[in-house]
Formats: sequence, C-alpha cells, structure tokens
Amino acid sequence: MSEPRQCSRCGARLGPGIPSWVLRIELTANFDGTLDCSSKAANEADRAIETVLRQIEWMDAETLENQVYQFFEFTLCRDCRDHYSANPLYIT
Repeated sequence: MSEPRQCSRCGARLGPGIPSWVLRIELTANFDGTLDCSSKAANEADRAIETVLRQIEWMDAETLENQVYQFFEFTLCRDCRDHYSANPLYIT
C-alpha cells in the first residue's frame, strides 16, 4: 500500500483520487560565456582562480554542488497550486 500523500506547502492530506500537482524547481548557475582575455584580466583571473581553489579546498561536495545546482520537488494541493501560480516569485 502506498504512503498517503500530502501537500508540501499546507500539509493537507491528498487521499486517493484527490488531484495534486508536482512543482519542480531547478536552479543552475548562469555563466554568460564572456571572458575578458586581456593580459591584465588574465593575471587577475589566475589570482582569482587560485583564491577560489584555496577557499573550496576544505568544502564538502554537497556544499560545492549547491553553489551551481539545486533541485526541489514539491506536491501541491489545488489551493496551494493556485496560490503559487498567482505569484511564483513572491513579487510584492
């Protein structure tokens, strides 16, 4: 027997036959592809890379991955779907 479902936002129980929606959010780092190739920029880039490598040396893999990629998945009831859809970025 499957586990009872519930809304990730409000906790409402979603019994058999009750409609629900899956909300997936994927966050990825967004590099625009632009690199400054001047000599001065190259020297600064080398120093910046060395600094970053020192900073991340002792960080665990999950922390590093979260800097460039995150994925979330939620189950929503109808009311919470409507609430989320009306303003997905919570802009006031």
